[in-house]
Amino acid sequence: MALPAVAFVLAFLAMTRPPLNAAELLITQDGTPLFIRCGGGDEVAQLPQGQAVRLRFALAGSDNRCYSVSAQVNGQAVNGYVWRKSLEGLDEFEETRRELSTSQLVRSAIAAVKLPEIEGPRQEAHFPTDGVAAIPPEVLQAAELLNGHRPDEAERLLAAARLPADHRAVALLRGRALLEMTRPNDAARVLQPALRSYPKDPHLLALAGMSALQRDDVATARNYLRQSLEIRYNPSVDKLYKTVEHEVETDKSSEVTHGARFALRYEGGALPGGTARMLTELLDREITRISFQLGCHLNDRLPVIVQSFENYRETTGAAEWSGGRYDGRIRIAIPPSGEVDQWVRRTFSHEFVHACLSRTGQWPTWLHEGLAQKLSGDGLQPRDRGLLEQLLDQQRLPSIESLSGNWARLDSNQAAVAYSLSLAAVEILYQRHGDYGVRNLLNKRS
Repeated sequence: MALPAVAFVLAFLAMTRPPLNAAELLITQDGTPLFIRCGGGDEVAQLPQGQAVRLRFALAGSDNRCYSVSAQVNGQAVNGYVWRKSLEGLDEFEETRRELSTSQLVRSAIAAVKLPEIEGPRQEAHFPTDGVAAIPPEVLQAAELLNGHRPDEAERLLAAARLPADHRAVALLRGRALLEMTRPNDAARVLQPALRSYPKDPHLLALAGMSALQRDDVATARNYLRQSLEIRYNPSVDKLYKTVEHEVETDKSSEVTHGARFALRYEGGALPGGTARMLTELLDREITRISFQLGCHLNDRLPVIVQSFENYRETTGAAEWSGGRYDGRIRIAIPPSGEVDQWVRRTFSHEFVHACLSRTGQWPTWLHEGLAQKLSGDGLQPRDRGLLEQLLDQQRLPSIESLSGNWARLDSNQAAVAYSLSLAAVEILYQRHGDYGVRNLLNKRS
């Protein structure tokens, strides 16, 4: 039974408005191939059912793809890749990775900043009016837009309004909107005048801290967040503060170089100078390619942090096998080989899609993950399509709308379906509309 392509496209058009130790898992069936590379190809060995393997890392967004593992074969440690379905016991590690994501902490902290509580379009909002007798209508409308998860529209509305630069409510609303779209330099610009007038406002200080973090100024972020907490405790801001404090103390990535649209901070021991230059050229090409395909623009230099696996895990608290993430900054762990290879390129491309989309507004998770998979080089495999068709026949296929929110509570099997369904939906969009059509659809809203 064919997947309902029209349903996917209609859903899209309607939408346009603590660190783990090395994990030992079990092989699920006899003769499981251990591949030389992710995606198949030459086999290193075949593994028996019940053999323990140790997770090394996973490609970004690859819950339905493959994992790098280390296995004992004839008394020797051998590294290779196995399909996700060949591993038993992933749920705990999938959930840990998602729960520890800094990006989740940042989003929670941004959401914790108080917004006007508006019961109607013209009723009084519960925030200081800075001496203005009546709340400006643009502020009320912008608050409603932000509460409705439309930060791009809220920012455009307030940017066009002629309101004082140090208006506290305007700074709170614009600062949060810009941070939700990962535009930290613009956020800092609108926050600073209000901070000079209200230096003890805990919400302005918290937003300033998040702006500094998204700019990769971690020490400044820690100071702002600490000041905010000293004035008023906020559990979401406190969680982020502790994560930032840990990063300041543990991150060894101190070398810096620049590409055309990004700043690369890296660990010299993990990335020699020649390799750093090669990586800079690779990242510039990927940014150009994906920015063109999605029609997004980088107003700020995108921070990219490259670390050894050891420092990546120590700094982020990620599961041992997690190899990349995006929290306003792109982090990449260099494989133990130290080579800038296709794994590094795909990890960066996947995370840059998230960075690119976040700058245009808020999009559903399925679109983020579907585009990230496709533009990093993934394609829907026959086995994944077969699984989706089986679930459709059984009337157990989730709707695309149900995949619009947070995936943090999905177990590994549910996540596998979510990633496959998201990729299928995006592939159908490209089949029906082509590269330019998809880009136009994305920019029609932004």
